[in-house]
Amino acid sequence: MGSLERRLEKLEARAGKDAASRWEVPIETRVYLARVARCQARAEGKELPPYTHEEIEEMRRSDTESVEGRGVVGWLRESTGWQSLEAQQALDEWEQDARKRLERAKDLPPERWGEVWGVDEEG
Repeated sequence: MGSLERRLEKLEARAGKDAASRWEVPIETRVYLARVARCQARAEGKELPPYTHEEIEEMRRSDTESVEGRGVVGWLRESTGWQSLEAQQALDEWEQDARKRLERAKDLPPERWGEVWGVDEEG
């Protein structure tokens, strides 16, 4: 992931020095890249890089939207390519997983959300 992070930092630095023109990688993209880095580390038998607090907050926000029928799950439910029984079942499972994570984190303070969203996704 180090190489990928360096490339993103260079892109952000090239976009401009002042705050008004500075380009930043969207949080959704950073979450995805963190997941890719964790999969790569797992495949190489290395320690998984931790998620940042901001990435964990984004995963929680995404789960909340999924449970409420908004966000990616809500959009996919209406998408033509996701109307088959199998696809709808996959979305149901995605939503159930999100519901379980939200339930596990219900009484946790934000600084402990990593115990729910920062764990090994494969485990």
